[in-house]
Amino acid sequence: MKTKLNFLIIFFVTLFVNTQAQQWSNNLVTNKLTVGNAVNLHLELYNDTIFIAFVDKGSNDKANVMKFTNNQWVYIGQSNFTEGKAGNLQFALSNGTPWVAFSDETNGKKATVMRFNGSSWEHVGSAGISKYAVTDLALRISGGTAYLAYSDAEFNDKATVVKSSGGSWTVVGSQGFTPDMSGVYSLAFSGSTPYLSFRDYGNSYRASVMKFDGSKWVFVGQPGFTPSTHDGYCYGLATYEGVPYLAARGTDAKATVYKFNGSEWTPLGRDGISTSTAFGLSLAFNNSGVPYVAFGDGKSNWKLSVMRYENNEWISMGERFSTSSASNINLAIKSNDKPVVAYNDIIVQEYIITTLVPELGNEIKFNLYPNPNNGEFLLDIQGVTEQKVNIEIWSVNGKLINSSKIFLNGQQTINTKNLTPGTYILKVTNIAFTVTQKIIVK
Repeated sequence: MKTKLNFLIIFFVTLFVNTQAQQWSNNLVTNKLTVGNAVNLHLELYNDTIFIAFVDKGSNDKANVMKFTNNQWVYIGQSNFTEGKAGNLQFALSNGTPWVAFSDETNGKKATVMRFNGSSWEHVGSAGISKYAVTDLALRISGGTAYLAYSDAEFNDKATVVKSSGGSWTVVGSQGFTPDMSGVYSLAFSGSTPYLSFRDYGNSYRASVMKFDGSKWVFVGQPGFTPSTHDGYCYGLATYEGVPYLAARGTDAKATVYKFNGSEWTPLGRDGISTSTAFGLSLAFNNSGVPYVAFGDGKSNWKLSVMRYENNEWISMGERFSTSSASNINLAIKSNDKPVVAYNDIIVQEYIITTLVPELGNEIKFNLYPNPNNGEFLLDIQGVTEQKVNIEIWSVNGKLINSSKIFLNGQQTINTKNLTPGTYILKVTNIAFTVTQKIIVK
């Protein structure tokens, strides 16, 4: 005899907002970590441990690095460790070792890089490695070698990239290699090949990408290929299996992820995945090569949205879920495929799965049966027909197993024959509701 499970979902006009907000944890920062406001916030992961770096406006704009361990935030070395103000702070990890780069107020606002040696912070090379003051910076580490991009005032604010393994710095290619003034830098690597994306002032402030081919920097695709002014944080560029991707503003300045197909940059999925102008785009991949993007959406005062690309579609993982406009947007993906975001002053949140909390309103019946079973579940959501829904199956430890989109039209079959026996979580979402339910595969 089949056992039929009936779940009453209550639908209300505010339900979408409430359920989407519940997809993200509360701020992991429960106590104030700064004397004043935090700026230049950055987030990195190492073995799923969250690291953040920031500048404390209440402590003479000095830099700090912390990690989240045993449910508390602890400093890496001493707090406010820079000698003076650290402008345009950048942050990277090398096998768990933190590095920072910044415009050094005590050295004429030249570029300075420091790393943590296990007990204290030390300069990498000398302080002030650039000849003149710098404004835009980007720091990344590949194979133990740090790469730093900066706007080089010696060459009319064109880009220069230097590298170091912990000692002196050497120029990668030539100084001031971009044809015109540039900024809004992001660095990424394919093997040992560095890529640099930037706002190209010689191409109507649109995005361009260049790579170092071993002897010189060359354009990847057409310069200024985006239709709108380029904007993003320092995490907009990423590569996967040798292919570069860029989160940028597409048509009508909406969030778009571009993929280089070998000859040109084309939108991954649709052009324009935000509902309005996007701001501060950040891009990351999980271990399986699924891209995730975070951005502030002008639809609602630049509140934060996160999406992932799967089955040739962009799927929301929370639309405009921040309580206010989002800046300094950082995105990273844990090994269980759950994204982590950091933004503003200082907000750090993890993606979670929650059960729907009922609200007052019209009734929708959610039927899932038989449960347990050894092959197929039958899904029926009464009161919602001819609507597109996303169906996800998650492991109990938070790993996404499968995702698909269907149009609800009566009873639907959920095939689980490819799953090993055990307990899973079925999640059904559309623009009106989100519901989750444990399922048992025999």
